[in-house]
Amino acid sequence: MVNPAQRLRLLRSEIENAQRSASAEKAFGTTGGPDNPWAGATSKLEELTKEERELMLQAEGEVLNGKLEQLRRLDAELRKSEQVRKVADDAVRVASEHESVQRFLQGGSEARRRGWGYSWASDFTPWYLSRKPRHAGMTSEAAFFMDPTQCPPVLCFSEKERDVICRHHEAKGVAQGALVHWSAIAEQRALLLRESPELVSVA
Repeated sequence: MVNPAQRLRLLRSEIENAQRSASAEKAFGTTGGPDNPWAGATSKLEELTKEERELMLQAEGEVLNGKLEQLRRLDAELRKSEQVRKVADDAVRVASEHESVQRFLQGGSEARRRGWGYSWASDFTPWYLSRKPRHAGMTSEAAFFMDPTQCPPVLCFSEKERDVICRHHEAKGVAQGALVHWSAIAEQRALLLRESPELVSVA
């Protein structure tokens, strides 16, 4: 069975032939000669042209239907992604309310103020947030920020505080990933509407 696209290609070839026959019919008719061998060619051309218009309209409708389905799919994905973002953002908000987390978030600026910014950023923070045990890659610079006999209280963090701080850090990663995913879907949707402005009225 010939599909609409294949029929349209064949039809255009038939129309070219029909146009030549219709021109011949008209030309011969001007001579007044009897028994025009191209008689009916003009009617045939009109039939073929009508069929072409109908097939083109059908093809356009199928493309539009596909775009509409894509828009609905993106809308559904966007709603789901928004829910995931909300859950992730709420988790970050709740975790950030803990006193230890707030102190840790301010630790970078406090360490820099005291001249320990490099050790905080390159040694302590990566190791502390990795959840690795003390014997696994903990440098003396990192150990300083867990030693209450040397480190001031504002920058000293215990193993007990580590879990809540790590959970906040991990929640931020999840929230960032959810934002990136949501942004990608939103951009796909915006691009679809730019390319097919006829969808704006139903978006």
